[in-house]
Amino acid sequence: MSDHLGIQNEDSLYIGGRELGEEAAELNGRAQALFNAMESDVREAMAGSAPGELMAAHAELNRSFGTMMLWMDSMKERLQGSNADIVRADQDSASGMGGAASSAAGLPAINF
Repeated sequence: MSDHLGIQNEDSLYIGGRELGEEAAELNGRAQALFNAMESDVREAMAGSAPGELMAAHAELNRSFGTMMLWMDSMKERLQGSNADIVRADQDSASGMGGAASSAAGLPAINF
């Protein structure tokens, strides 16, 4: 049935969501290491205006990164939810077609 509907890879969205989650976790780890290094550099920097500006940039980068991570988590959930909806619709369609086929079994064949 799925071959006829073109849904051979019915778990594609789920897999995409899972992979997006894995990439987000890796990106989060790398960003956290960057944030820690930046903070350490500021603490070791000489007195002057540079540390304050670097900390402001650090805070903005951290805020923007947090927003991006929330978006990625949301997209992961949407992809996986969409995949579940597609699988459910495919299963419902297959059941409906099976029921229709069994009720039409007594009809005579039509030749063209």
